[in-house]
Amino acid sequence: MAFVLGDARRPSTAADNLILAVRYNAIDVIGDSPILRHNRVREARASALHVEDYRPPGAAAVPAHPFLDSNDLGDVTAATATSAARLSGPASAR
Repeated sequence: MAFVLGDARRPSTAADNLILAVRYNAIDVIGDSPILRHNRVREARASALHVEDYRPPGAAAVPAHPFLDSNDLGDVTAATATSAARLSGPASAR
C-alpha cells in the first residue's frame, strides 16, 4: 500500500486492512499525510511502515505526517521514519 504526494488538507484514509507476507514494505508514505486506522501487518520482509519526506531536486521538501490510530504493525522495530517525517496519533505497535 502506498501513499505518495497527497493533499494534507484532504487526507486519504486506509482502514481495517490486513497485509500479509509482503516482499517489501507493507505501507509506504512518501510526502503524504494519510490517516491509517486499524490496519494490521504480518510478516513484512522490509518495514511494516516506511515514512519519508519527498525531496524534489531544487525545491522545498514535502513532509510526510501520517496519522496513526490503533494499527498493529507487529514488532516495534517494524516502523521506520526518515528525514523530518513524523508519526502522529495514538499509534500502537506490538
